[in-house]
Amino acid sequence: RILGEYPKSFGASDPTNLGRGRLIPTTSWDALWHGVAQWFGIDTPEEINAVIPNNVNFGCRLYTDSDLYQDGTHSISGCGGQLMNFDLGMFIAEPRYLTGIEQ
Repeated sequence: RILGEYPKSFGASDPTNLGRGRLIPTTSWDALWHGVAQWFGIDTPEEINAVIPNNVNFGCRLYTDSDLYQDGTHSISGCGGQLMNFDLGMFIAEPRYLTGIEQ
C-alpha cells in the first residue's frame, strides 16, 4: 500500500521531480511516525509532542495507527469532514549542492 501520493510521472514535467532521480515526497516522516508512535502506546498529546514535535504542523494529514495497522484504535479529533485539496509548488531557480555548513 502506498501512503501519500504516488508521482503522476517520473518525467521532467512532474512538479515533484527535481531531476537526476530525486523526488520531493508528498508525505512527511512525521505523518507516518505519528501512527507508529500510537501503535507503541504513545497516545496522549503531551507524549506525542515530546516524541514528534512537528506533528502540530500537519493537522489531518497525519496517519494514525488505524491507518497503518489492522488493529489500530486511534483517530484524529476534528478530522474526517469535507476534504480540501490544494496544489503545493516548490520553485527552485537553480538546483545546487548544499555546502558543508548547510548540511
